[in-house]
Amino acid sequence: MVFLVKKVQFINMFCLFLTVLYVSGSVANDGPLVETSLGKILGFYRSSFEGRVFSAFEGIPYAKPPVGDLRFEAPQPGLPWNDVLNANTLYICKQAPTSFIPVSGSQGNMYHLYLVIGLFHRAISQSGTALMPWALQKAALQKTRKLAESLNCEVTDTRTIVNCLKAIPVDDVVYNTSNFYDLAQFPIAPFAPVFGDRLFNIGFETAVQMQAKVTNSPIYAAIYSYEQSNSLQKVMGVELEGVPHGAEGSLLHDMDFIIKMFPEIQLTDSDILMKDILIDFVTSFAKNGKPQSDEVEWEPVTANDPKYLLINNFNDLNMVAIPELSPKEFWKSMDFIENHRHKPSRDEL
Repeated sequence: MVFLVKKVQFINMFCLFLTVLYVSGSVANDGPLVETSLGKILGFYRSSFEGRVFSAFEGIPYAKPPVGDLRFEAPQPGLPWNDVLNANTLYICKQAPTSFIPVSGSQGNMYHLYLVIGLFHRAISQSGTALMPWALQKAALQKTRKLAESLNCEVTDTRTIVNCLKAIPVDDVVYNTSNFYDLAQFPIAPFAPVFGDRLFNIGFETAVQMQAKVTNSPIYAAIYSYEQSNSLQKVMGVELEGVPHGAEGSLLHDMDFIIKMFPEIQLTDSDILMKDILIDFVTSFAKNGKPQSDEVEWEPVTANDPKYLLINNFNDLNMVAIPELSPKEFWKSMDFIENHRHKPSRDEL
C-alpha cells in the first residue's frame, strides 16, 4: 500500500466488478470495443499531456442506479445489456458535483480495504487515511434524525425515516445537508501548523504504523513537498506558504482540463519531470506492487523503522527516518476520542 501526505505549513470509491471475457481487438468507428460478462462496451480515445493516445472507458454502471426505492439501500447488481454501452459519460452523484480540480479522497479508499476483505490487493492513498478526524462520521443517527425533521419526516424509528427520505426530492435532501457544515470558507484554522498536525499528520502517521504492524504486504509512505511554479492556489491569488492539500493531483490527473480552465497554469520543465516521476511510481505500483523510479529506491516502512520518502523536487528525493512526525503526546493530552475504542451504539441505520 502507498501512503502520500503533504509537508504543509498551512494547511466513494466503488469498483466495477466485471469479468472481462476478452478484449475483442476490434475498433469501432468511434473507439475501442471490448466485451464483458454483462455486454459490449464502446470506449473512446484520449491523449495524455505529452500526446500519447490511450483508450478510455467512463461511466460503466457497477450497480443499478440508486433511485426510487433503491435510495439509501444496499447496491443491487447491474443487469446485462443487449446493445453496445457507450462508455463516454462520467456520472456524478448529486451530493458530489463536478469540481474544477481533482481532490483526494483516500480515506474512502482505506475504508473499502478494511470493510471489503479479499477484493482489493493494492491501494494508493493520497492526502488522507481512514484515521483522519474529518474522515470519521460522528453521531450519524442523530444527524439523520435532524435531517429528517428538517424535511418534515416522522422520526419514530429508522425505517420510517428512510422511507420518508426516499420520497423527498433529491435536491431538497442535498440542500438541507448544508446545515451540517460548520465552516463556510477557508482557512479552516488561523494557526496553520496546528491544522496540519491535527487534520493530517497524526492520522497519516498512525495509519502507516498500524498497517506496518499487522500486514504482510509492504507499506510505502511519502511526504510530498514539491511546490509547483504556477500552482492553482497562486493563480487564484492565494499566497500561502507550503504545499496545499491535493497538490500532486494537478500533475497526476487531467492536466489538459485544468489548463483549459486556467491558462495561466503552464508546466515548467521541473513540473514535467516531477510529473513523470509520480506517474512512474503509480504505474509501477499498479503493475508489480512496488513504486519505482530511476531517481530513488523507495523503501517500505516497517514497524521498527519509520522511514519516509521525502519528495522535494525531481532531483531531490530521499529516504529519511522520522521517529515522530507530530507531537503525539500533546494530542493525546487533549483527550480527543477519535480512533479510540468505545462502546458502539446499537441504534443505527
